[in-house]
Amino acid sequence: VVSVIVGDGITCIGARSFYGCSSLCPVNFGNTVKTIGNWAFEDCINLRDVKFPGSMKRIGYSSFEGCLGLSEIEISDSVISIGSRTFYGCSGLNVVKIGNSVTDIGHQTFENCSQLNTLTIGSAVRFIGKDVFYGCCELKEVNSLNPVPPETTLVESAHLFSNSAYETAQLNVPIGSLKSYRVIDAWDKFKNMKEKDFSGQEVVGRDVISVIAAKGEIIVSAAKEDLNMEIYDIRGQNVYQGAIGSIKVCSSGVYFVRVAGITNKVIVK
Repeated sequence: VVSVIVGDGITCIGARSFYGCSSLCPVNFGNTVKTIGNWAFEDCINLRDVKFPGSMKRIGYSSFEGCLGLSEIEISDSVISIGSRTFYGCSGLNVVKIGNSVTDIGHQTFENCSQLNTLTIGSAVRFIGKDVFYGCCELKEVNSLNPVPPETTLVESAHLFSNSAYETAQLNVPIGSLKSYRVIDAWDKFKNMKEKDFSGQEVVGRDVISVIAAKGEIIVSAAKEDLNMEIYDIRGQNVYQGAIGSIKVCSSGVYFVRVAGITNKVIVK
């Protein structure tokens, strides 16, 4: 098999459908495909051009693992989930753009994409699994479009990025969210971090207010920096009233943060 055209009307590419088709080069998906099954294109080492249609919703486990010929991947805004190891070991990848509807990225999804240079993480991503970008040693630019830092799973011996990326890559985050990224595990390791105006891109939730607890502090940030907030402890006692920012609290426990008419519950450990 050297080329594949998936016609309209087909909604799913089954598991292992083209596994190990080493001569396969272009794949054209029809406008009705919603799901790519597990291992569907694994080890298609000459696959070079993949464009995901607007109908795509889910990309399965290891579906493009070991596709050495891929150089650029853009996950369309219709995709909501990327499975574990989806692009593991795609050593030819230079540019990855993850769309603004993806909420979860599975474990090891881009691990050992050793030539990855530029990465954009969409504004809806809320969870990133372990080792997702580990082994991406050539990363120079990481754009994270979510004002609230995505959560990660960091157990012993697990990583989000390689040490080389933490040392040399530029992490760009939305305006008003720098303080939040600087105190969250995995993100706080970046040596080079700055805020960037992503207004030229379609960003979901640009007005989201970030309320997090970390290292004995409650950190509230937003694109509009002139907001005020109120913080109450579990007994309903007001412990702070004033401008948003980083507030040190006296003890661990449950706190309620009211900002812009919305009350958020946080737990300080």
